[in-house]
Amino acid sequence: MKGGPRGLLPFAAVACFLLAAGCQSTDEPGGSPDAASIPWDRVPSAQSGAGALSPQVPPPFPAPTAEPTIPVPTVPTTTPGPSEVPTSANGPTTVTPTLAGVTASGVHIERHDGFDRIVYVFGGTYAPLWRAEYVAEATERGKHTSRRINGRSILQVSFLDTVSSAESGIAAYSGPNPLAESTAHSVVEVYLTPNYERATQSFVGLRTEYPRFRVTPLPDPARIAVDIFD
Repeated sequence: MKGGPRGLLPFAAVACFLLAAGCQSTDEPGGSPDAASIPWDRVPSAQSGAGALSPQVPPPFPAPTAEPTIPVPTVPTTTPGPSEVPTSANGPTTVTPTLAGVTASGVHIERHDGFDRIVYVFGGTYAPLWRAEYVAEATERGKHTSRRINGRSILQVSFLDTVSSAESGIAAYSGPNPLAESTAHSVVEVYLTPNYERATQSFVGLRTEYPRFRVTPLPDPARIAVDIFD
């Protein structure tokens, strides 16, 4: 008989392969998603902006409270030497005040009605520039390999112009990393990287695929809040 068991072996092998492939689970929130499978046309757009000054900090350029008194010039009796010559013909040189650098000193997750909130706390007088966007892999600055972040999608939050604890004198965050919160609806975990070349990154693993988010700077103390909607 030509259609015996030997002739059915190739068909059986193909059937076993298809069955095995169909039984692979995709519901378990595992590592980073495949970039080719991300529906970028439906992913919320990146957001970026400036942080917030702490209200205790005076403005960099305080307005004068009264008219300045103009001194009466005197005629010098001798020719000024090189060290006595004014540095500017228009008066003293204006020095622009600078704010001390900031360091990510804390992070925690809160559950609110309809959304999870991640709060990043920055010791210092202001919150830094920030950018939030969905990424396919959690790749830290200065590294060539990605970090495993649990979840079905990854939101990267970058903080620019941050400094190390040695430069700012502010203790960096030293709590659980990655951080999780049992009451959170969408947030699986939050990982915070050390400062590297004046930047700090955070990777947020989410239980759902690319939910809407909102970033808000908060003062007193300087913080950045990231809301992940259900």
